Amino acid sequence: MHFSTRRRLLRRAALAAALATLSCGRKETAAPDARAPAAAPATSSTAPQGVREGGTLLHDLPADVPSYPGASVVSSSRAPGQGLLVAFQAKDGPEKVFEFYRQKLAEQGWNVKGEMSSPDQWMLIAGKGDRKASVLVSVGEAGETEITLTLTHEEG
Repeated sequence: MHFSTRRRLLRRAALAAALATLSCGRKETAAPDARAPAAAPATSSTAPQGVREGGTLLHDLPADVPSYPGASVVSSSRAPGQGLLVAFQAKDGPEKVFEFYRQKLAEQGWNVKGEMSSPDQWMLIAGKGDRKASVLVSVGEAGETEITLTLTHEEG
């Protein structure tokens, strides 16, 4: 199997595992409703950060969820009733990006529930109230740092 194909499959498998972990324990049995994940009240003076792709505002990140400085949005999607996924690219190294998310999420009151790493991927899973966040940081094919941020909201 070609190295880049294998890397893409590993990245997708890690993301699928994160989403499965984050949605574990949900009591939703009917079809998902159209509610977006709840955002916690802003705990800092910063307003929600707009997620932009090609200059178009797609979604707002809650004020307590950091966006890596200087990173550019590659894509984003919102699944009604399930969550928000945003993919970024950054020029800084993956270890620096991962440490940024570990520190900034903790500063915003997120509780780190787990971390995993391999030679070219780092994953962080955190919770705050009934919200869950996962951050997957990996090395892209061209050497850039790829960041996949997933936010979900558990139904009570």
